[in-house]
Amino acid sequence: MSATVESKRFSEYFYNCPVITVPGRTYPVQVQFLEDVVQATGYVLEEDSPFALRKTRTRAEHGSINVSGRNGSKKRIYYDMFEGDTDEEEAYDSETKLNIQEEVDDINAEQDEYSKQTRKMIKRMDDNKINYDLILELLEYICISKPKETGKDNTQKEGTCIPSSGAILIFLPGINEIRALYDLISSHHILSDPEKFLLIPLHSTLSSEHQEKAFDVPPKGIRKIVLSTNIAETGVTISDVTVVIDSGMARVVRYTIYQ
Repeated sequence: MSATVESKRFSEYFYNCPVITVPGRTYPVQVQFLEDVVQATGYVLEEDSPFALRKTRTRAEHGSINVSGRNGSKKRIYYDMFEGDTDEEEAYDSETKLNIQEEVDDINAEQDEYSKQTRKMIKRMDDNKINYDLILELLEYICISKPKETGKDNTQKEGTCIPSSGAILIFLPGINEIRALYDLISSHHILSDPEKFLLIPLHSTLSSEHQEKAFDVPPKGIRKIVLSTNIAETGVTISDVTVVIDSGMARVVRYTIYQ
């Protein structure tokens, strides 16, 4: 039914039947984006990380050449040439080029609220992968580091308040991702402590006995961490959630007539 329906007209049509009004309830939500998370946690993504972008090259030519040395010695050298390779020595490596681009960005956005290091890490990330390391570091920041709730330190946005209690809900695409993050958190030296944290995977393929705990409020001093798909966004209600971490990915079933 449309939100703009004329309830009075409907009531009159049905012989002045009573109209029951149920007001909507909204809660104040503070949205933090990826850049905010990276800057607040000080997260560092190494170049060889599985969650970093990979520079791919296409081999254009390969072969071998004979090289003559001193005293008439000879040696066969094998080579590969890739698209984009040049005969001249590169003046800058990839990291230096990235720094140059960041300098340009600094000129174009002098008022940017994010640091150079934050922008560097964002550019290095592979958007097609779920960064479990970053999620784990964010959990450490929320649950262990005890960030200032005033939001006036050098890492948090002005006015940001991170709740020190309540459940944490993490959205993931599917059961494989839930299991991967579950295993990672379960092996953490602090987050795996059952006296401080209650880790619950929520999915239709898992045992319902353990999942029922997702809807219960744990004892004081224990923080609940729920791993779920976006079904928890509309299909179920977890009343004590105060923090939501969205991986930004979801599996969607689509139909196309061409298949």
